[in-house]
Order: sequence, then structure tokens, then C-alpha cells
Amino acid sequence: MNRILLLLLPLSLNCNVPSSQTNAFDPNSATGLGLSLLALPQTFDCDTDSSDRRYGELNQVLIQCNQKIGNFSKRFLVEDNASIFQNMEANLLTESSFLLTFDTIRDDGMYTIQLSSLVSNNGDPIRRTAVNVFIDNEFPSFRIPATDPISDYSFFSNRYWDFEFNEDIDGFSLPKITGPTASSVFLRSFQRLSSKSFRVFFETNFVNNNPSFINLSFPGARDKVGNPVNNSLTIQLIGMSPGPNINRPRSEFEPIVNGDGDIILIYGDHPSIEVLRHEGTEFQVINDNLPPLTRGERSILVDDRNILVIGGRNSPELDSKREVLSVDSKTGVVRLVGLMNERRATHSVTRLLDGRILITGGISSFINPPSASFSFFTNNTAEIFDPTNETFSSNITMRSTRAYHCSVTLDNGRVFIAGGVMFNFAPLDTTEFFDPATNSFSRGPALPIPLAVHKCLKLSDGNVLIYGAQLSNFNNSVLLYNTARNEVRILTNPDIWREWSVAMELSDGGILFNGGGFRYALSEPSRLIQKLDYGKSNSMLDLGRDTKSIFRHGGVKLSDGTLFFVGGVAEQGYSYSSQFYGQTR
Repeated sequence: MNRILLLLLPLSLNCNVPSSQTNAFDPNSATGLGLSLLALPQTFDCDTDSSDRRYGELNQVLIQCNQKIGNFSKRFLVEDNASIFQNMEANLLTESSFLLTFDTIRDDGMYTIQLSSLVSNNGDPIRRTAVNVFIDNEFPSFRIPATDPISDYSFFSNRYWDFEFNEDIDGFSLPKITGPTASSVFLRSFQRLSSKSFRVFFETNFVNNNPSFINLSFPGARDKVGNPVNNSLTIQLIGMSPGPNINRPRSEFEPIVNGDGDIILIYGDHPSIEVLRHEGTEFQVINDNLPPLTRGERSILVDDRNILVIGGRNSPELDSKREVLSVDSKTGVVRLVGLMNERRATHSVTRLLDGRILITGGISSFINPPSASFSFFTNNTAEIFDPTNETFSSNITMRSTRAYHCSVTLDNGRVFIAGGVMFNFAPLDTTEFFDPATNSFSRGPALPIPLAVHKCLKLSDGNVLIYGAQLSNFNNSVLLYNTARNEVRILTNPDIWREWSVAMELSDGGILFNGGGFRYALSEPSRLIQKLDYGKSNSMLDLGRDTKSIFRHGGVKLSDGTLFFVGGVAEQGYSYSSQFYGQTR
């Protein structure tokens, strides 16, 4: 009986209300209310065709409802969404679906469509008044600006990385770092620089400088629509690779590379020649019976095959040598090609642009026993050796008496000569030029500090780096001769003593410093390999630690850009090891 009365209730209500309230599709009308009571219970819901779909550019959305739509008002839909969707239009496609079109949206993000004006055919209001659509033109990825996949350990020198993402990032956490070097990198914190960039701070504790790599990824990073960052970054780290051991003890010498790419070691405390062939894996002694020399000789390549060994001293003899020897780097055959005008040791030799060899200064003889002030005699002359006819020029007077100096042929053909000592161990602060066009010397710019027993390195930009001075009045500065300004200035002041070190230019323009000592003693901090950030910050960047402290060793740059270090003196005496920095053979 109660059920029958309930069915008759809407009819009686309909008979007693004005005709304006009898619209069955109006939820506010009595008839609509009655029908809603009669209808089977079902929630009215509408959704997009795919609420979790990632679109590219978006200009329309299909709305699908689970009941027939009643009282469909285009005007209300447009007004409710006008703040986000421009020029929107709404059109029914079926009784339960409609299409919204609008101006194209290109910016990534989540966009909410308001549906509160919809009611069902049964008069039910919509349960979920808004649906979301997502625009995502690309998945998030990241990079480290100005960083190549192949780097060196200066990748860690700033103690932070700046990560740049291709789109706005909402979720972010410290990156994940893996690889052989990961255990020596400690991530500390991060700073948001912008919606697309973050700075990550870290510390390091490297125990070596071996070739290695690290992988960086961001598993916790998300973009605005929740997509994870899907790429990772691998940084290949260049470092020191062990090379073959040498067979004889050597120090205070320079390796030479011939035209075939062979590495030749001559003298350096031992009267022998050994060679590492270009395709070889071991050093081979090709002459073990050179004329005796203990130090002070100078070697230079005169063509693709032959090397000159000029002067030197054989302790305990007091006089230096005049002999010039020619060494065949392929066979090890040695012959005497002539005698210099003067006896010379700890002099300098430089190849002129026309192939002739300029020989400057040097110690001619020593006093025995040496006095406190005067222990040797030094030349103030130079001479030129011509390899084509194996003749020496007559002596040319220099501006100053010099030994333990350095010299470099400049791009304009002149030779730059810097520092040295005269008749005692007091370093000089003077420089001079030799001009082959006039066959004469002229005064050069003053050095900011006096120095001797140092090295000169001509750089690819034509300037000259002056470094590694053993005599410098306890100054550790690295100097630069600027050819355009014709001046020598202090470039940087390293915090590590690097007397008798080796510096060579890297392919990226930086300058690598390896080894060094202090007052003829090894300095443990010199195990730290450093890179001069030349032409940029001019600061010294850390490149990790070497396997040992070493100085008075040799170094040479190979044709493929690889640096090679060999010999010298280590903690327990002579070092017989060698190392490659860069590409391994």
C-alpha cells in the first residue's frame, strides 16, 4: 500500500503546481523532482575521452557522460571556462557527449574544465564538477650547460653543478650518481635557480686520477604533469693511465717524439738511449754506451729522425763539454758532428723557423772547491748550428750572461730568452730577444720576479708560460709573457710548490701541471694534479691525485693530444714508471 501511494505522489503534485514548474528536465521543477525520485539510483558523471592522456598542442576536448544530458547550456559552459579557454564553443554530438573547441593551447600543464552547469536528463546534478586535461609536448630531460660528455676531473672543481631542464620542474630531489667514481662524490644540497634550473652542491675525496666515469640521473624529478625525467647523463673522465716502465734511471731531461711518433729518452743521468715505438708496448734500449754525461746537456729534434745532443757536463770534471752529438732515433747510432765555440752546460737550445739551432749561454766551467759566492763561470755568448752543413756560426754577444734560463721561438721568428743565473745562484729578472734577421740580441721586458732553473712553454695563442722555477727567491708564481703587449706578468700564484714540475697544454686550452718539489725535496701536496684555467679564470683547478709524488721528470705531448710523463725522482729514489694522460694507447 505504501509503495502505491509513493507512485501516485508525483501525479498529485503535478496536478497542484503551476504549469511553469512542470518541465521534466528542470531539476528545480516539481515534475523533475518527482521523476528523479522514480529513477533508478545512478550518479551523473562526465569525463574526457581519456583523463590521463598526454596531449601535444590542444584545441578540442570530447566530453562523454554516463547519462543523457538535459538542459544543455552552451553559454554557461563558455562563461565558466572563459578564464582559461579562449573562443570556446560547445556542441552536442550525441545525447550523452559533446565537443568543446577553443584556441590552441601550446604551454605544458594541467588545465581544468568546469562542468558545474550540466545536469542529466533525469535532473541529476553532476557529481564531479571539473575534469582535467593535460598538455605535454615532450618528456622532461636535463643537461649541464657547457659540459661535454668527455671531461676531466675539473668537472668537480667548482663543487657544484648547474642542471638545466627543458621544461618547468615541480618535483625535484638530489640526483642519483653511479659509476666507479661515485663513492668519492658526496651530494649535499640543492638550490632552485629558476623553474627550469637547479644548482647541486657536493664535496669530493678522490684518492687517484684514474680514467673513470660517472652517471647522473633524476629519478625523483617530475614535470608539471607528473612525468619523470627520463634521461641520464654519463660524464667520461680523462685521467692518468699507466704506461710501460723505463729500463734506466733518468731525471732532468726531456723526452723527444720523432716523425714516426716514437718516444725517445736520451741521457738524463744515464748515458743510454731507449725508445717506445709508436705501436710498441715496452721501452727498448737501443744504445747503452753513450759518451759519459751526468747533467746539463740539451737535446733537440732537427728533423723527423735525428736528434742533437749539445754540450753538458760529466761530474766530477770541472769543464763543460763542447761536443755536439747526432743520434739516429731509429738505430741508436751516435756520431760526433762538431764542436761548439764555447763549453756549455745548463744552456738553452732553440730551433729557429728556418731549421737552424740557436745555442745560448750556459756554464763553461766550475770552481773546485766552490766558494760561497763564485762557484762557476757562465757564458754571455750564443752561436748557431746549421744542420744542413753541420757548421757553427761565430759567437754572438748576448745582452746578459745566463745559465739555467729558458728560450722559445716566437711566431714572428724571434727567440724569447728569460731569467737564469750569472756566476752564482742568484736568479735574474731580465729577458732578451734574438732576431735572426739581424743576428743580434735586444733587451726584453723585465720579469716581475727573478727566477732560474725554470721552464718555458709556448702556448697555442703564441704567448709563453714561465713556470716551475727552482730558484725564485721563494716565489711560486706562474708567469706569462704576452706577445701582443710585450710584457711579462704574474698569471697565478699556486698554493702548491711545483719546482721541476711539468706543464703541458690541453686540447681545451687549459694547462695541466704534474709533479714538482721544493728545494730539491719532494712535496707531498704535489701529488695533486692541477689544471690552469688559462685565459678564463686563470685559477688552478684540482684534477685528482697522482699515484706518487714526483719531480725532475720529463713530459711530452703526442700528436693525438695525449700527454706523456716519464722518469724523474720519486719518494724512494728514481722513478721507472710512465703515464699517459688523455687517450690511452
